[in-house]
Amino acid sequence: ARPCGYTKLFVERRDGDVGGLAIHLLSHGVEIEWPWTPLDLREEFAMFRRYRNVVAEQLWKRLLILPSHPALTPQDLDRIAGAVTSFVPSRG
Repeated sequence: ARPCGYTKLFVERRDGDVGGLAIHLLSHGVEIEWPWTPLDLREEFAMFRRYRNVVAEQLWKRLLILPSHPALTPQDLDRIAGAVTSFVPSRG
């Protein structure tokens, strides 16, 4: 078995539609992760909260994490890239 490093590939949806993208990617078999939660939103740190970190909150709502590691095959990469590029949000 070859060693496998762990990396994260963040994808930003500037329009904030990460929910739609997440559903689309999952339906295409792409495993996703949600990024960290800003500390000022975590209840266990509420006693230290002095102000809202608006920048972190806005960025957090626009990010997803895609698979990114040396064990991905060329076929895996093609599937992931195809799923990302085939996402067309509704312009409702």
